[in-house]
Amino acid sequence: MADRVLQAGSTRATCVAPGPARAWRRPLVGSLVLLMLLDAPAAMAREWYRYRNEKGVVELGQTVPPHLVDRGYTVVDDSGRVLRVVPSVEERAVLEERRRASEAQRQAREAQIASDQELMRMYSSGEDVERARDRRLDSIRAAMAITQRNLRRLAAERAAIEEQGRRQERSGRMVAQELVNNLKVIEAQLRDRRVELDTRRAEHDRVKKAYDANARRVRELYGQAGN
Repeated sequence: MADRVLQAGSTRATCVAPGPARAWRRPLVGSLVLLMLLDAPAAMAREWYRYRNEKGVVELGQTVPPHLVDRGYTVVDDSGRVLRVVPSVEERAVLEERRRASEAQRQAREAQIASDQELMRMYSSGEDVERARDRRLDSIRAAMAITQRNLRRLAAERAAIEEQGRRQERSGRMVAQELVNNLKVIEAQLRDRRVELDTRRAEHDRVKKAYDANARRVRELYGQAGN
């Protein structure tokens, strides 16, 4: 009889064994609910807009009047902590100008670095640059000399045509149309050669200045500034 009671008791103990497993779940659920309650204020936190009205007085509201948006404003939370700042139109213009200036400086630095690397690749001294300069200038001077000879030749041809025309006029004849046409052609060629000569002269000055600057820079790069 006692054995049956013990067996029955053992059976009941076995049946209620899962009880503790359910019991530990209750504190966990309570903890989750507590965490959700603690997070709720943060989830419901509102953003406020701090701005200056037409009189320059600082105001705080849930929106910024449309006509004041361009003046800029600050977004804060319920505790007054700054979340972000929206600058005014004038401030944005200043910031954009600074950004462009900074970008221009960056590009200038990169261009200078690239130029220096190219100079050091091409030349080993300032004298190398000057020799290259002289060769280039000699070539330009030679082209200028050819143009000047062409100008003198064309000027002589024009003078000859004009003399023929004067002789025809002195003889009482009309100047031949062929002479008139030839004179127009010569005048056009003279204008072209003068423009070419001016271009060559400008090129000569530009090349000399560029090579002189490169020679100075190469000496700086190689520590030859005193040479």
